[in-house]
Amino acid sequence: MTISIYKWFCLTIGLRKRGQGLRESGAFLIAKAGSSKISTIVFYDELDSEAFKSGIIVLNGLGHAKLGEILNETKSEVIADIHTHPVGCSTRQSDSDQKHPMSRLKGHIAFIAPDYALKRFLMPWDCSSYLYQGSFQWQTLKEKSFPLKLTLI
Repeated sequence: MTISIYKWFCLTIGLRKRGQGLRESGAFLIAKAGSSKISTIVFYDELDSEAFKSGIIVLNGLGHAKLGEILNETKSEVIADIHTHPVGCSTRQSDSDQKHPMSRLKGHIAFIAPDYALKRFLMPWDCSSYLYQGSFQWQTLKEKSFPLKLTLI
């Protein structure tokens, strides 16, 4: 999958702004159906204004319904999600991350950004990535097979 450098920096700035160095934030990465190029970023709080309120990410059913409407209207699909972890904490999946995937579709990729995305030039390879295999089973994707590449446009 690919993302333009511009969209990547908009994503990291959006994560940083929403988390304010105090709480987790996250977003869905969306591509046109059949494409692997990320065309749209939808932050969780755009779907559910309360998503970050508790300090961890909780997206209610209405938020998922709103996401479904966006996907239907734009003929797009979620190809990954990203969320942040606290400063100094690991980017390994927590038990909660493993048991509550943002998408339960086999093949979905989840990224975890370190330190509430506070690093000024956070790059994709600074994040951890995980491939959902169904039945709450995940595969860690290693650096050599990192699934997200930056493009100029």
